[in-house]
Amino acid sequence: LEDERTRLQNGEDAAPPWPHTRAGGARAEREGAPLWQLVDFKSSVSGRERAGLEAALETSGLLDAWVSPDGGLQTAQDGTPLLDVQVIERAPCRASLGSWLETDVPAGCAVPATIITAMLGAIACAVDDPGDSEAWVSPHGRFRLGTLAGTWSKPEALYIGSTAGRYRRTARAAGGRDRGAASRSRRA
Repeated sequence: LEDERTRLQNGEDAAPPWPHTRAGGARAEREGAPLWQLVDFKSSVSGRERAGLEAALETSGLLDAWVSPDGGLQTAQDGTPLLDVQVIERAPCRASLGSWLETDVPAGCAVPATIITAMLGAIACAVDDPGDSEAWVSPHGRFRLGTLAGTWSKPEALYIGSTAGRYRRTARAAGGRDRGAASRSRRA
């Protein structure tokens, strides 16, 4: 608990849980980053919409999908494309994820911001599925990738953006402090 609290106080962000199908070192030698580390919510997106969008991205596999510097969006396990580069290079959707998220590539990341902007523009994002795009997510937690569709919900966004990271670190550090005090009290 103390180690976790120290990591959180040092600003280390937690990552979404790894799928059990991904080997521990599967991403060690790849250039790029997971999508959630390359974007942030626009300030106009409400807390409820943030939670819905992150839930849709997480349950579809897009949240933790690996973005390579050439624009490939790959699955966690083996690098199989989730969205082909050609999809990203098409004309942007009318109502796209780019209306909800903005590019926020960390310093030193090999993925160009232009790739993320194009990727966000290629994923439809609206309350209802427009049906004319390869990928769609909803601020209500629903998604579609090709013919695969689903839904999920969560109470708040936990991974996308620096605000979520700060909030999560503060809450987890406070919880760790309380759990640590309770543990020390039980030992005493």
